[in-house]
Amino acid sequence: MTSYKISFFMAFLFIGGMPYLFSQKEDYVWMLGFNNKVNSNDSLFGTNIIDFHSGKIRLTERRDFISKFDRANASICDSLGNLVCYTNGLEIYNNKHEIIANGNGINPGEFHDNYKDFGYNLNQGTIILAWPNKKGVYVLFHAIETLEDDSFYLGYDLLHTVIDMNKLNGKGFVTSKNMSFFHDTICPVGNFTACRHANGRDWWLLFAEWNSNRMHRFLFDPSGIHHIGMQELPHILYSVFGQTKFSPNGLKYLTFYFTDFGYRELHLLDFDRCSGLLSDHKRFLYPYTNSIGTGCEISENSRFLYLFMGTEVRQIDLSDPSTYSKGEVILVTDKYGWPFEFFYSMGARAPDGKIYFNSTNTSSTLNVIHHPNKKSSACEIKPHDFPILFNRTMVNFPNFNLGRMIGSACDTIGIVSVKEVQNHDTHEMMIYPNPSYDDINLELWNRDKNISEITIMDIQGKVIRHETNQKTTFKFKINISDLSSGLYLVKVKDQHGKTYSGKMVKN
Repeated sequence: MTSYKISFFMAFLFIGGMPYLFSQKEDYVWMLGFNNKVNSNDSLFGTNIIDFHSGKIRLTERRDFISKFDRANASICDSLGNLVCYTNGLEIYNNKHEIIANGNGINPGEFHDNYKDFGYNLNQGTIILAWPNKKGVYVLFHAIETLEDDSFYLGYDLLHTVIDMNKLNGKGFVTSKNMSFFHDTICPVGNFTACRHANGRDWWLLFAEWNSNRMHRFLFDPSGIHHIGMQELPHILYSVFGQTKFSPNGLKYLTFYFTDFGYRELHLLDFDRCSGLLSDHKRFLYPYTNSIGTGCEISENSRFLYLFMGTEVRQIDLSDPSTYSKGEVILVTDKYGWPFEFFYSMGARAPDGKIYFNSTNTSSTLNVIHHPNKKSSACEIKPHDFPILFNRTMVNFPNFNLGRMIGSACDTIGIVSVKEVQNHDTHEMMIYPNPSYDDINLELWNRDKNISEITIMDIQGKVIRHETNQKTTFKFKINISDLSSGLYLVKVKDQHGKTYSGKMVKN
């Protein structure tokens, strides 16, 4: 057996047979706080550093610095749970709480200038992800808001900023910042969230157009951020104030927001981690409740959805569609507050399995759902349950522990690590049905590309089939009924010579 065939076979056995990522701790440290337009001598204000290393929540109150937090908040730890960096949407800080070199001037413009002393005022306005296959390099995804008709802000530019924590002896350096990767009228509230691709390495990010039914999907992989395509949905998304989440198992996408029409909207959709496409779009209207406070979070078992609606909290059983339109009210405000009543707003699921949610009017406590995997009152929801320094923000993390979808058509990391196919795209081609007994379809997601050449190889690297296509089409059907049962690698070249690869199972 040649060295190439041996390397192919060993890569398949070693990488293809093991999960790509598990037990990640990138969300183990939370940074919470308030803006710096307060009396620094007031003991009620400062920065909250919440740590989950012990398996339980642990708070450190720092009054020696205030990190200007408003609604935009993102941070990330290394795989051991040690804080790496965080942002308030204006600056990027390292774990010494120093602004990283070249880490100021994030989101420049009028909106930035209006909130420069308070923190970027954008719900889920940013998120930080580790760059796949680039150790110590992170990407901050964020958006510039632009004033529209002197009345409200819209997002016109989706941006990314690269943070290299290998630089300056671990203090970090922002190597590039505020780089646009998409320009359009995006919904005015950030709604930055992400879901791991079925290959267990890359990330999906979805963004809705303003007052439109169009959803744009992006893939973040070792080569960067890519606009994969646009999908038209049955219902218009008109997001003003709220939260967007993927379920922990990656199978649901939802957004819950307050509108200018006097009600809230909940959109529930199924999500395909291979293609990044949404389906089975359901829309429900929820009432306005004396507060614009609006947010949501999903239990660790992906069964229960919690809606934070200002004066109340509702639980929806995602396994029971009859609950989607109303849910069950599990908490009503007790009108506690200083100096104003606190309304329930944004939530986040923590490493301890609990869900923590904040209040709109800057509270000195977090509200807690202690057993979110349980139904009704058994979830044990308690308002004002965890004392902290005054806080206006909430963290924004994806589910870092979601691994690859073992056995799926997109579980390709072990295959594409082989020498001959390394650095080839695996996310821009669909193979279906997969597994198959007879015919398979090869389809490029970019409809402007044409399939010109097809190669099928076995797990030892032997070429089993090679065909050329004279037609100008992005889709090609091939019969595999003569192949033996097993796993195969499929390679496709387009008219420009670019190669795409994926796995196929012959039954």
